[in-house]
Amino acid sequence: MNRRVLCVVALVALPTRTWAQTTPIFESDIRAAAAPDYGFDGSVDDCGAGTNCTLSRLAGASPSGNDAIRLVATATGDAAQFDVYWFNDDNSMPAVTQGQTRYVRWRYRFNSPIYWPSNQGGVNARSAGGKAFIIGNSCNEEEGRVIASLGTNAPNRNDPFVELDRNIDGLNIVAPNLTADTWHSIQIAMVSSSTSVATDGALRLYVDTNTVGSPTDSASGFALPSATWGSSALDCGLIWGFSAFNELALTGTFSVDFADFEYDDEFDPNWHGGGGGDGTTYYRFRFRASANPAPWGLVAWTDRRRRGVMA
Repeated sequence: MNRRVLCVVALVALPTRTWAQTTPIFESDIRAAAAPDYGFDGSVDDCGAGTNCTLSRLAGASPSGNDAIRLVATATGDAAQFDVYWFNDDNSMPAVTQGQTRYVRWRYRFNSPIYWPSNQGGVNARSAGGKAFIIGNSCNEEEGRVIASLGTNAPNRNDPFVELDRNIDGLNIVAPNLTADTWHSIQIAMVSSSTSVATDGALRLYVDTNTVGSPTDSASGFALPSATWGSSALDCGLIWGFSAFNELALTGTFSVDFADFEYDDEFDPNWHGGGGGDGTTYYRFRFRASANPAPWGLVAWTDRRRRGVMA
């Protein structure tokens, strides 16, 4: 009597899991083993060269379960600026055709007490903080330069905001009054115009939301060239951290944690709430086993990369 046993096994994500649905073009790797560049092409660290700030790594602190970076600014009272950021050269990123959209995302936590005055430009004239993300950096084609900044409003300097602009054009795309001591999920859509001069480009800022059709704030109706976002003959690049950080006044306190930088061609609908960030490749397989000597087979395949934590 022939007896046959059929067994089918599949390793898949359980219904209780919510995974990020994208495979980023680039993602940071904030681990001790990847320091100091954390997966980027390079880094600039004025903290390591002076006394105006300190950097530390927080194991498993991000909502994704990844490590985070903490920047603490020293209250020097100097009317100056410093740089602490990570960068990719444009030739390490794929070219972006006009009309395409790119997404950038990361996470912030603002540690209390929050009081970010700076004497740069005059007493309390500006907030401590500065340019937190730039793409198309150091290029002559400034219309394609996109900047996200972090700061606070005068006079109290205790209400953190994220602002998005095309270069320094003053579009004032803002997510205001972000709370302290909680993680905020930042996602930016950069919609390049159909041609380098067409006025159908757009910028959208998403803070603590996963709804692609409902950004926190946005602007549209301008040219947004994409030649400086990827591989080109221009001297461009992408930076994340702080470029031209306005130093902290003597009475100020500044501590910010940031984590999970990603550059992508897709919107992540699970970003807010902890999706993304661990870089793990998951596998699923099925097999059939038989007691008969008849042929049996093993079928295996690699699933698309799912990235995130259990929700």
